[in-house]
Amino acid sequence: MRKFFIAIVMLIFSSSSLFAQNGDGFGFGAKAGLNLADFTGSTGAARVGFVGGAFIDYNIKRFGFELGVYYSQQGSDGVLLDGFNRYNYQLDYLNAQLLVKYQLFNGFRVFIGPQLGYLINSTRKANGITEQYDNINKMDLGINAGVGYTFRFGLDLSASYTRGLTNLFITDRTAYNSTFRVSVGWIF
Repeated sequence: MRKFFIAIVMLIFSSSSLFAQNGDGFGFGAKAGLNLADFTGSTGAARVGFVGGAFIDYNIKRFGFELGVYYSQQGSDGVLLDGFNRYNYQLDYLNAQLLVKYQLFNGFRVFIGPQLGYLINSTRKANGITEQYDNINKMDLGINAGVGYTFRFGLDLSASYTRGLTNLFITDRTAYNSTFRVSVGWIF
């Protein structure tokens, strides 16, 4: 699976210079921002984390497609599991998104599409003790939807919500990732 994500990242960076030169609707860029991540049905609070990565896109008049790869800090803070211990989950993912975009007017767009995440780190903290936590599924499939605005000079602002469709826990608990994201980017 790591080879798959490395191949996507290499495709984005190697293809982007070709696409940017031919002027036929292809472009590339980078984004960074903040996540407010939690688990569905959580008794805790959202984890504030970083998100950042790169993307390529292709636009045809009002429609477009965007393929991006992002490092994303997710999880949940203060989840009450056993009646008295509160756990903080720190889950770090490498997410690949394929978005379909529709331009409404003058740089304002809406988008939706699938997201496939690969868990690269998972820890759990309780009572001041941090431990590696392995009862989390390595793969996370989700759906991403949002809005954005791109200025003519390349500055891109976006906000989105991703709802996980894969149960996070390997054990008998049921919870899904739930992430609100705001980001700032630059399109070339």
